[in-house]
Amino acid sequence: MMTILKNISEKIEDSIVDAIELIDTIASQRGIEYFIVGANARDIFFSALYDLTTRRATLDVDIGININNWEEAAKLVEILLATGEFSLPGKLKFRIKHTNGVLVDVIPFGEVENPKGIIQWPRKGNDDNRI
Repeated sequence: MMTILKNISEKIEDSIVDAIELIDTIASQRGIEYFIVGANARDIFFSALYDLTTRRATLDVDIGININNWEEAAKLVEILLATGEFSLPGKLKFRIKHTNGVLVDVIPFGEVENPKGIIQWPRKGNDDNRI
């Protein structure tokens, strides 16, 4: 089977590329697999691959990360925050904001699903750490 990869980064907003490149670097260093999901994934697919204009449904980028436990997810976010390129824009532990304004929702999956296919976001006391 032949695999053909197409570089579509020139067709994606620079701000999104900047945020994803940093996430890619950190996730790769930690051995965390991820992919873009949600409305932005749809927009990238149609506009970058097929030159079809889509109406933006959301302003954030959702990334699914395949992890073994909640600590791995929290550590990824912590490292991204430590770069100085991301901040927490509010109380949500897994929503980060790039310095260029791009919001990123980090959505863990994998071994944190319990039961399979269901994610129970962790809570501490009255604090809501979910997205």
